[in-house]
Amino acid sequence: MKLYIANTTKQDHDFVYRVPEIDRMFHQPVPSGQQVLVYKEMSTSDVDAIIKQHAQYGLTRVDEIDRRKPFIGMCYSIDKQIPVSKIMYAAEHNDDVLAEQGLEGRKEAAAALSDKLNRESGGSLVDLEVQVIEDKKKGDTTKRFDSTIQVTGNPDKPRRGGRPRKAA
Repeated sequence: MKLYIANTTKQDHDFVYRVPEIDRMFHQPVPSGQQVLVYKEMSTSDVDAIIKQHAQYGLTRVDEIDRRKPFIGMCYSIDKQIPVSKIMYAAEHNDDVLAEQGLEGRKEAAAALSDKLNRESGGSLVDLEVQVIEDKKKGDTTKRFDSTIQVTGNPDKPRRGGRPRKAA
């Protein structure tokens, strides 16, 4: 059997694995957006063992790429090469997932900042707007990042969590 591994991320990956009957680690570099043939010819048990080693880290079977929602780092195929269209689909999917995760992280950070400012000001903060801007470096022509997040609060809303305030 042959095992093909594809890297659908934007970074090169070192695929490190162990074959059960051999007492050493194997190292296979997998460049970004490419695939490699791992360890030429293997038995079914060797292939299963390698897949099991990496499944817990998100190694995905190539025919499951279209059905996965989370980030797809590495995918595999047994006995046939992975179609370039599948690698490209996974890479584009990853861009969308990472953009969504970034937006959610910024929303959570803005909400935490709003909550902190609201506590420190005694509950007088009603609305907060947070703007994140990536400055261009000199000579840079790439699109810069600019995002604004609106946090709307209600000063009459009771606080969540923590210890209640002492009555004066």
